[in-house]
Amino acid sequence: MPTPYLNTWIRDIEDKIDFWVNNYPITPHLFSITPLPVAPVIHPHVLSHRITSCCPSPQMPPISFSHFPEPYYGDPDDSIMKSAVVLFYNPGGFSNAQSHGSALPDSIHQKYLAHGSSYYHLSAAFNFCFGTVNGFITPKTNQVNTLIGCLVTVSENVRPLFIDIIPWHSTKFIGLNNVRFTLPDTTSDVRKKVLLPAILNAENSLLTRYLNSLQSGGGKTVLLSVGAKYSRHFLPKLGFQDVTRLIPDNPPVSVVNDIGDIVAFLPYKKVKVWKINTSDIVDSTDEVDTSLLNREIIIINVWYSTGRTMNIPIDICPTIQHILTHV
Repeated sequence: MPTPYLNTWIRDIEDKIDFWVNNYPITPHLFSITPLPVAPVIHPHVLSHRITSCCPSPQMPPISFSHFPEPYYGDPDDSIMKSAVVLFYNPGGFSNAQSHGSALPDSIHQKYLAHGSSYYHLSAAFNFCFGTVNGFITPKTNQVNTLIGCLVTVSENVRPLFIDIIPWHSTKFIGLNNVRFTLPDTTSDVRKKVLLPAILNAENSLLTRYLNSLQSGGGKTVLLSVGAKYSRHFLPKLGFQDVTRLIPDNPPVSVVNDIGDIVAFLPYKKVKVWKINTSDIVDSTDEVDTSLLNREIIIINVWYSTGRTMNIPIDICPTIQHILTHV
C-alpha cells in the first residue's frame, strides 16, 4: 500500500481527472488559462492548476485540455521497487487516441473506463494507447535500463516511474512563464505534488539502493530528470543547489564545460547534478514518515543538447557511476 501522503496524492489526481472527464464536454471554459499579463486564474479543480497556469496562451503555445491528462506513468505505490524515478519537464504532443470521450478501441479514454475509471489502475498496468506505449513508455523504459544497467541488474518485473511536471499536452511546448512559476503557491505545488511523490518513490529504487551501497551511512535518495530548461531555470527556484562543479574531473567521464554542464563523452550528451535536503521540502503539514527527514536528495539531470529533448542519453553509464561515487 502507498504511504498516507501518496494515498492522498493519488486520490487528489483521481478526483481531478474525474472532474475533467465529467465537466470538460459541457463547461470547457472552466479549463481556460488567463493570458499574460493578467494574474493567473485557473479553476482549482483542474489537475495541477497552479503549475499549468504558468503555460498561458496565446503568448505561449496553448496547453490542450481536449486530451487526456497524463500526470505519471507507472505505479506510484512507494512500497513497490522501481528501477528509477524520472521527472519530465515538458508535455508532449497528442493524438486522436488521447482525445476526451474518444470511442476508438485503442483510445486512452476507453482504456481508462476498462480500468474502472481509475487513472491509478490504468497507469500501474502501463496500459495506455499504442502511441503512448510505443512512442514514450517503451523507449524511455529501455533508455532508463540502458543508463543504469551497468550499475545494477534490472529484472523484467522492476519498472521505472515517470512523473510529468505539466500533466497536459501541447503541440509545441517552449517553456513556462517564469514570473508565474516563481509565485509561492506555484513552487509549493511543485514541491508537494511533484517532488515529494517522486522522492518517496525514488527512496525505494534500484538507483537509490546502488548510491547508498557506495557510501557508508546511506541517507541519500537519487532520481533522474530530463531536459536542460528543467534544471537551469526551475530547480534553483525550488531551492536546489547546483553541485555539478563539485564532482571531480575524470576525463572523459566528467569534464565540466564553461557553463557548468558535464559533457558526457560526446558534446551533445549533457548532465547536471542538483542537491537539496528534505528539510527544505517537507513541512509539518505533510504526512511523511520521519525516516524521510534530513535525507539528501540528488537529482541527476540528463539531456541531449540537440533536438531530442524528451530522450534520455544512453552510453553514459560511466559518467553516472562517477557522479554517484562522488556526489
